[in-house]
Amino acid sequence: MCRSTMTSSSSLHANSKTSMFTYAFLFTIFHIAKPFSVSIPAAGRRNQYINSHFLSSSRSRKEKEFTLIFMSERKDDQESEEEKRARMNIVRSLQRSFYSSPSDVGENNDSETIVDVTTGTISNLPLWRVGWTELPGRSNVLNVFEPKYTHMFESIIRSNPDRKSWYVGHLFLPGGSKTLDSKTDDSNSGNFRLSGWKDAKKLSIFDDSGGITQRSAVIGTLLRIVDFRRMNDGKLLLLVQALERFVVVRARQETPFSIADVQIIPDEEEVEWQQQYFSSINESITKTEFFTDAVAESFRWHEYEYDERVRLSVRNDEKDDLRSTDISGVDLKRILPFVPYSSTSSPKHIIDQRNKREAVPVNNMNKPEDEILLQIKEAGMLREVPTLSLEDLIGNRSLTTDHLEKSIWIFIDKYLRIKEMPYMPEELLGLLPPNQSWPTGFCLEKLATSKLLENRVPSKKFFRVTNDYPAHRRQKRLSFAASSLLEPSRIDGLRQSMLEIPSTRGRLWSVLEKFEIYHIKNKIDEKSNRQ
Repeated sequence: MCRSTMTSSSSLHANSKTSMFTYAFLFTIFHIAKPFSVSIPAAGRRNQYINSHFLSSSRSRKEKEFTLIFMSERKDDQESEEEKRARMNIVRSLQRSFYSSPSDVGENNDSETIVDVTTGTISNLPLWRVGWTELPGRSNVLNVFEPKYTHMFESIIRSNPDRKSWYVGHLFLPGGSKTLDSKTDDSNSGNFRLSGWKDAKKLSIFDDSGGITQRSAVIGTLLRIVDFRRMNDGKLLLLVQALERFVVVRARQETPFSIADVQIIPDEEEVEWQQQYFSSINESITKTEFFTDAVAESFRWHEYEYDERVRLSVRNDEKDDLRSTDISGVDLKRILPFVPYSSTSSPKHIIDQRNKREAVPVNNMNKPEDEILLQIKEAGMLREVPTLSLEDLIGNRSLTTDHLEKSIWIFIDKYLRIKEMPYMPEELLGLLPPNQSWPTGFCLEKLATSKLLENRVPSKKFFRVTNDYPAHRRQKRLSFAASSLLEPSRIDGLRQSMLEIPSTRGRLWSVLEKFEIYHIKNKIDEKSNRQ
């Protein structure tokens, strides 16, 4: 099992001594690392310079006393570059002392983040709760500047600096940190509090006026941090890859940052595939084991589907003093918005690994609840697109994932020509299924073929999936990725709605439906213009 030690409490609200000490530390770091303006009577807008002392008193960091001594006040514009460097040296010294406390290294096993890849159960996962949603298959560069989150990410990274990557949860919260910091009635009523899915289903979905109320999501995305840089002003620059979706099972902590137990949720097709594969081998396998083996299979494919060798293309001399001028937007764009497939692994390698093993026995300690996928659907946390069930009843359209996949590519081809888009992400184009018959005028096949020919040039590395890559894995990736082309249309809640659809088929249908709506609208606009 993958583990990473976290400085956290196992209770929903952190131990009072830990909280007081942590807040004192964050207060110090925030004032030193990122000067800010405060209103001080008779002093105007000033910058606080702080000298800090750790007074050792007992075994644990949790029991240390902490004093803050305000040494001087200066106006922001009076700080020289040399003084800024000196200030950040103090910050780094404080951080090393704070995060190297023996209490961080296993004094309390309840605070450890444990990822069980055989069941998808993750205990004590730190959560980044922000006002937008990330989808599996995407990569992003995060600019982390809020004190509670720089503290959270520093805790994750420094807890195990020898690791090549670290896990964190990404969870949608309307308004992000502003909501967490507010004292509104909605916050007090619990709509924005961190809660497990069973508690969330008890909350009313309607506000006093009868409209749909905003609330904290319980379906989120598992991120992997693969690279990071520390900025010269205390901020963090992180390269993350979105791997899987999860549901919050139990809230563990909300201050100074959120921590929860979560369960990875595969698509329905992944569970069905495991059932078809293992039923012929072992008839005694239970539904729960099909579910957990689908999770284990998905984690096994990470080696191929997510290239962990991708790195930030910025200076990395471990001086922790990166400046904004050192960062090139053009270079960062090359690693966004999708994670490339690995060039050092292959579908054959992953399939060979699977064929050499039997279904994994479920660890009863981490066993998810029976029929958890069905339970979450019945609770309304996962939900299909309403028009999907309607069309299914009418029966006037084939709803196989193969048909939907091909239809989406045809609409993508039309969409790009209508929009006159000069660029299409190569990671998306690489998902174009091979050996298909396409309608006359279909341009994407020609584009993909020409990209493959360009691979003869050493600097060109276009990747296209092959026939040995399972169709249900390719279609799952497409169902999340294709919606990115619709984002310029500013469809409210598009990403979160995609994340909460339980099946690949449902997401493909939802994307196709939106492409069809756009295509019809474009025809109406063309007719209006001619008139």
